[in-house]
Amino acid sequence: MKRLAAFALLLALGCDKPPPAPAPSAPPAGKGEIRPGVFVPWAVPGRSVDDWIRDLREGDEHQRLQARFNLALLKGEAVPRLVEMLRSADRTVRLRGAWALAAIGRPAVAALDALIAALSDPDREVAQQAAAAFPALGPAAARAAPAAVRALLGGLVDVNLGLTTALVRDFGRAGEDALVEALRSDNLERVLWLFRCLDGEMVGTDDFAVWLLARALRSHEDPLARWCAAEVLGRLGRDPALAHRALVQALLEDVDPRVRCECARVLGRLAADDDDLRETALPALREAARDTDRAVARSAGNAALLAQGTAVLIPPEREAAKRDQATHLETDGDVREALELLQELLDLLGDDPESRRWREALRRLDLR
Repeated sequence: MKRLAAFALLLALGCDKPPPAPAPSAPPAGKGEIRPGVFVPWAVPGRSVDDWIRDLREGDEHQRLQARFNLALLKGEAVPRLVEMLRSADRTVRLRGAWALAAIGRPAVAALDALIAALSDPDREVAQQAAAAFPALGPAAARAAPAAVRALLGGLVDVNLGLTTALVRDFGRAGEDALVEALRSDNLERVLWLFRCLDGEMVGTDDFAVWLLARALRSHEDPLARWCAAEVLGRLGRDPALAHRALVQALLEDVDPRVRCECARVLGRLAADDDDLRETALPALREAARDTDRAVARSAGNAALLAQGTAVLIPPEREAAKRDQATHLETDGDVREALELLQELLDLLGDDPESRRWREALRRLDLR
């Protein structure tokens, strides 16, 4: 009996001791294995942020994946340490820090300034990884919209459906304003690419980009932004009815002759390929052909001919003479004559690579 009592006492005393902690290196069955395209992580207790940061910086693929998962569980506690990584001189460390921040979600908004700076990182892969974090941050990251658009326009960040979705869905008016300001860029092809990306899968509706461009064409204070909006509307290939209404209104009402010329040129090109839209475009073009500005009148007249299937051609030697004359007029500062001649060259060349030169010259003209 005494032996049984002593044994019971020992058992009772032993129950006060905590059970041994599970070994962190032993995942549950079926987890922690890396297979092509598959990694099933698990929450590992008893390890600190420092432990996971060390694995993220120095570990093998398995350890980095596990560290990213557990740092995401720690959320705000991990963000300051990941910001430190994002500011490292080592590009690999910066890359892994941005990669981990993308997994944390909205608490990572505390790293917003560091992520904005990383969009212009000299290493393009780091910039791309930083951009991947923005869709997870939500509306609180709206002030990053201008930097995100600059990175997209500058080619620092490749097309990123998540980022364009965030600009439209999460960043609200700040995102829309940043996209409209992109129309001030002189890289027309990049601007066109950006607006085409907006209507990708799960981003707004098919006419969102057209609606935004029409708003810019109607109300932007910079005539060069309105001019660019007209060209992008013509080349976007979306919602032609809405695009036509905006172009016709600007053709008849815009105060800047460059914008009216561009609207005429775009309308003529679009109407030439669409019988239904031709009925809307031709009356407006004929009215604009009586514009008091000679450049607008000529552009509208040429566009009306194009809309009806008549090509506007001049002999090569006359075209060469016009090119030389336009260069001299621009150099001499005769902006009104230069505008008329440059616009005529643009009408004749269409999308010819040489037209870029005349577009740049038109942008430089100060018509005030």
